[in-house]
Amino acid sequence: TRFVHSGLLMSSGFPKFKLPSGQMKENGPRIRQLLLYMLILLLGGTLYAWSVFCEPLAANLSVLTGRPVTSSSLSLAFSLSFVGSPAGMMLAGAVHRRAGLRAGIAAGSVMFMIGMAGTAFSPRPWLLILFYGIFFGIGSGMIFCSALAGAVALFPGHRGVAGGLASMSWGLSSMLYAPLASALVQAVGIT
Repeated sequence: TRFVHSGLLMSSGFPKFKLPSGQMKENGPRIRQLLLYMLILLLGGTLYAWSVFCEPLAANLSVLTGRPVTSSSLSLAFSLSFVGSPAGMMLAGAVHRRAGLRAGIAAGSVMFMIGMAGTAFSPRPWLLILFYGIFFGIGSGMIFCSALAGAVALFPGHRGVAGGLASMSWGLSSMLYAPLASALVQAVGIT
Protein backbone atom coordinates (compact mmCIF):
# COMPACT_ATOMS: atom_id res chain seq x y z
CA THR A 1 0.00 0.00 0.00
CA ARG A 2 1.49 3.26 -1.15
CA PHE A 3 -0.04 6.66 -1.53
CA VAL A 4 1.15 10.24 -1.55
CA HIS A 5 -0.48 12.73 0.78
CA SER A 6 0.69 16.37 0.83
CA GLY A 7 4.24 15.57 -0.20
CA LEU A 8 4.56 12.73 2.30
CA LEU A 9 5.15 9.27 0.87
CA MET A 10 3.41 6.60 2.95
CA SER A 11 4.61 3.04 2.58
CA SER A 12 3.56 0.29 4.98
CA GLY A 13 2.36 2.91 7.45
CA PHE A 14 5.80 4.54 7.91
CA PRO A 15 6.06 8.10 6.52
CA LYS A 16 9.02 9.20 4.42
CA PHE A 17 9.53 12.69 3.05
CA LYS A 18 9.32 12.90 -0.71
CA LEU A 19 10.85 16.15 -1.84
CA PRO A 20 10.82 17.20 -5.48
CA SER A 21 14.26 17.55 -7.07
CA GLY A 22 15.99 20.76 -6.04
CA GLN A 23 13.75 21.26 -3.03
CA MET A 24 16.34 19.80 -0.64
CA LYS A 25 18.65 22.63 -1.59
CA GLU A 26 15.91 25.14 -0.73
CA ASN A 27 15.15 23.39 2.56
CA GLY A 28 18.80 23.21 3.65
CA PRO A 29 18.69 26.42 5.73
CA ARG A 30 15.41 25.38 7.35
CA ILE A 31 16.78 21.92 8.18
CA ARG A 32 19.91 23.48 9.71
CA GLN A 33 17.72 25.82 11.74
CA LEU A 34 15.61 22.86 12.90
CA LEU A 35 18.80 21.05 13.96
CA LEU A 36 19.83 24.14 15.96
CA TYR A 37 16.46 24.24 17.71
CA MET A 38 16.86 20.52 18.45
CA LEU A 39 20.31 21.19 19.93
CA ILE A 40 18.93 24.01 22.08
CA LEU A 41 16.23 21.68 23.37
CA LEU A 42 18.74 18.90 23.94
CA LEU A 43 20.79 21.25 26.11
CA GLY A 44 17.76 22.76 27.85
CA GLY A 45 16.00 19.53 28.76
CA THR A 46 18.25 18.80 31.72
CA LEU A 47 15.29 19.58 33.98
CA TYR A 48 14.51 15.88 34.10
CA ALA A 49 17.98 14.89 35.37
CA TRP A 50 17.08 16.08 38.91
CA SER A 51 17.28 12.58 40.37
CA VAL A 52 21.01 12.40 39.58
CA PHE A 53 21.78 15.58 41.53
CA CYS A 54 19.32 15.28 44.40
CA GLU A 55 21.22 12.91 46.73
CA PRO A 56 24.64 14.59 46.30
CA LEU A 57 23.07 18.04 46.78
CA ALA A 58 21.34 16.87 49.96
CA ALA A 59 24.61 15.44 51.30
CA ASN A 60 26.47 18.67 50.46
CA LEU A 61 23.79 20.83 52.09
CA SER A 62 23.91 18.61 55.21
CA VAL A 63 27.61 19.42 55.53
CA LEU A 64 27.11 23.14 54.84
CA THR A 65 24.19 23.61 57.23
CA GLY A 66 25.31 21.17 59.93
CA ARG A 67 21.80 19.69 59.92
CA PRO A 68 20.53 16.63 58.10
CA VAL A 69 19.08 17.43 54.67
CA THR A 70 17.38 14.61 52.80
CA SER A 71 16.58 14.28 49.15
CA SER A 72 12.89 14.15 50.02
CA SER A 73 13.18 17.52 51.76
CA LEU A 74 14.53 18.94 48.48
CA SER A 75 11.75 17.44 46.37
CA LEU A 76 9.90 20.75 46.54
CA ALA A 77 12.54 22.16 44.16
CA PHE A 78 11.64 19.60 41.49
CA SER A 79 7.91 20.12 42.07
CA LEU A 80 8.26 23.89 41.79
CA SER A 81 10.26 23.54 38.59
CA PHE A 82 7.19 21.92 37.05
CA VAL A 83 5.10 24.90 38.14
CA GLY A 84 7.76 27.29 36.89
CA SER A 85 8.07 25.57 33.52
CA PRO A 86 4.50 26.32 32.32
CA ALA A 87 4.82 29.81 33.81
CA GLY A 88 7.95 30.22 31.66
CA MET A 89 6.03 29.03 28.61
CA MET A 90 3.38 31.69 29.19
CA LEU A 91 6.05 34.31 29.76
CA ALA A 92 7.80 33.24 26.56
CA GLY A 93 4.60 33.88 24.61
CA ALA A 94 4.58 37.49 25.82
CA VAL A 95 8.27 37.89 24.96
CA HIS A 96 7.67 36.43 21.46
CA ARG A 97 4.95 38.96 20.72
CA ARG A 98 7.13 41.87 21.78
CA ALA A 99 10.64 40.84 20.74
CA GLY A 100 10.56 37.54 18.80
CA LEU A 101 11.65 33.95 19.31
CA ARG A 102 15.35 34.70 19.70
CA ALA A 103 14.61 37.01 22.60
CA GLY A 104 12.53 34.25 24.18
CA ILE A 105 15.39 31.79 23.87
CA ALA A 106 17.90 34.36 25.16
CA ALA A 107 15.74 35.33 28.16
CA GLY A 108 15.06 31.68 28.93
CA SER A 109 18.76 30.89 28.70
CA VAL A 110 19.61 33.67 31.15
CA MET A 111 17.00 32.39 33.64
CA PHE A 112 18.23 28.84 33.07
CA MET A 113 21.86 29.81 33.79
CA ILE A 114 20.91 31.83 36.88
CA GLY A 115 18.98 28.80 38.11
CA MET A 116 21.84 26.39 37.45
CA ALA A 117 24.49 28.62 39.01
CA GLY A 118 22.29 29.42 42.00
CA THR A 119 21.54 25.72 42.50
CA ALA A 120 25.21 24.82 42.32
CA PHE A 121 26.27 27.41 44.89
CA SER A 122 23.26 27.42 47.23
CA PRO A 123 24.40 27.23 50.86
CA ARG A 124 20.85 26.70 52.17
CA PRO A 125 18.03 24.37 51.10
CA TRP A 126 15.55 27.22 50.61
CA LEU A 127 17.95 28.92 48.16
CA LEU A 128 18.33 25.70 46.20
CA ILE A 129 14.55 25.38 46.07
CA LEU A 130 14.28 29.00 44.89
CA PHE A 131 16.96 28.74 42.19
CA TYR A 132 16.10 25.30 40.84
CA GLY A 133 12.36 25.49 41.35
CA ILE A 134 11.74 29.01 40.13
CA PHE A 135 14.61 30.32 37.99
CA PHE A 136 15.59 27.01 36.42
CA GLY A 137 11.94 26.00 35.92
CA ILE A 138 10.94 29.28 34.28
CA GLY A 139 14.07 29.30 32.11
CA SER A 140 13.41 25.74 30.96
CA GLY A 141 9.82 26.58 30.07
CA MET A 142 10.86 29.66 28.11
CA ILE A 143 13.50 27.72 26.19
CA PHE A 144 11.12 24.86 25.41
CA CYS A 145 8.29 27.09 24.22
CA SER A 146 10.54 29.34 22.13
CA ALA A 147 12.52 26.59 20.41
CA LEU A 148 9.43 24.46 19.80
CA ALA A 149 7.54 27.42 18.30
CA GLY A 150 10.53 28.16 16.07
CA ALA A 151 10.82 24.55 14.90
CA VAL A 152 7.12 24.29 14.08
CA ALA A 153 7.12 27.61 12.23
CA LEU A 154 9.92 26.43 9.93
CA PHE A 155 7.83 23.67 8.36
CA PRO A 156 4.20 24.79 8.09
CA GLY A 157 3.38 21.78 5.92
CA HIS A 158 4.96 19.33 8.38
CA ARG A 159 4.42 20.97 11.75
CA GLY A 160 3.81 17.69 13.55
CA VAL A 161 7.10 16.20 12.34
CA ALA A 162 9.07 19.34 13.21
CA GLY A 163 7.41 19.61 16.62
CA GLY A 164 7.92 15.90 17.26
CA LEU A 165 11.62 16.05 16.41
CA ALA A 166 12.11 19.10 18.61
CA SER A 167 10.20 17.55 21.53
CA MET A 168 12.16 14.32 21.10
CA SER A 169 15.38 16.28 21.65
CA TRP A 170 14.00 17.65 24.92
CA GLY A 171 13.21 14.16 26.14
CA LEU A 172 16.51 12.70 24.95
CA SER A 173 18.46 15.14 27.07
CA SER A 174 17.70 13.39 30.35
CA MET A 175 18.61 10.05 28.81
CA LEU A 176 21.97 11.45 27.69
CA TYR A 177 22.75 13.72 30.64
CA ALA A 178 21.78 11.41 33.51
CA PRO A 179 24.65 8.94 32.97
CA LEU A 180 27.08 11.75 32.12
CA ALA A 181 26.13 13.78 35.19
CA SER A 182 26.25 10.69 37.39
CA ALA A 183 29.76 9.88 36.20
CA LEU A 184 30.88 13.50 36.76
CA VAL A 185 29.40 13.60 40.27
CA GLN A 186 31.20 10.35 41.13
CA ALA A 187 34.47 11.56 39.61
CA VAL A 188 34.66 15.13 40.95
CA GLY A 189 31.79 15.47 43.43
CA ILE A 190 28.91 17.89 43.43
CA THR A 191 30.92 21.03 44.25
